[in-house]
Amino acid sequence: MIQEHINELQQIMVTSGFNFDGFKIEEYLGYISGETVIGMGLLKALAADFSNLTGTESAELTKKTGETREKSMMSLQMVQL
Repeated sequence: MIQEHINELQQIMVTSGFNFDGFKIEEYLGYISGETVIGMGLLKALAADFSNLTGTESAELTKKTGETREKSMMSLQMVQL
């Protein structure tokens, strides 16, 4: 049952624009937004600060940002079902 729900969520196409190339939008359901707050912990935050000072990319911050984006999209998709 949970896997079926996940499969349904993965089929939902989401956009903040007005079109999907190659598709026809039949109904606008409104705009939904959400926020997700993340915590990284002291050591990861220090590593990110060091990366910021040296002008390099923080792998941990990049990973956390990606995870947060995925969680936010899952939350928004669950609201639509």
